[in-house]
Amino acid sequence: MPGALTRPLLGLTVVAALCAGCGGEDAKAADESGAETSLTPVCTSGDLAVTTGRVMSVSSQPFVAVELRNTGRERCAIEGYPRVTATGVSADGQAGVLAVREKRGDLFERRDPGRHAVLLEPGEAAVFHVGTSTAYDGGVRTITRLHVHVPGTEGRVAVPLHLEASGPPARKIPLGVTALQHEDDAER
Repeated sequence: MPGALTRPLLGLTVVAALCAGCGGEDAKAADESGAETSLTPVCTSGDLAVTTGRVMSVSSQPFVAVELRNTGRERCAIEGYPRVTATGVSADGQAGVLAVREKRGDLFERRDPGRHAVLLEPGEAAVFHVGTSTAYDGGVRTITRLHVHVPGTEGRVAVPLHLEASGPPARKIPLGVTALQHEDDAER
């Protein structure tokens, strides 16, 4: 049966050829009706102004909304989970880089929308939330600056804030991070 192996390989070749154009520097997104829109350039760190909202806390679970506003002249797309690092004051009063461990997903008071493309017209913003805990025995630290690594770019932006956090003794501070979502869909 010389042709028996040819058909499955041909099918795999067709699938591979169709997927060859997937991904890349542009992001596909859907409008509100679910229809696919044209390819939109990925937002760069130079297109985005980063700010934080008011720090809130429920049941020893402080959290803050972080906003990435498109300050560019064109529509751009952003998606995924920003990476964050932190500087601040340790439990023993030393200032510097704080050891954090990111956890992606829901926070105590904020739902994680999951990874998806967010289209930003000029002036519009994407929002994500960062949450900590103050109930661990490892001593309370204060995050005074959050360093946001914008998905899809090499850029990083530092934003000042005052967010208390703690972690298990001699371990990294757990830091919850939700995925980006359009400001119109975000809880504040």
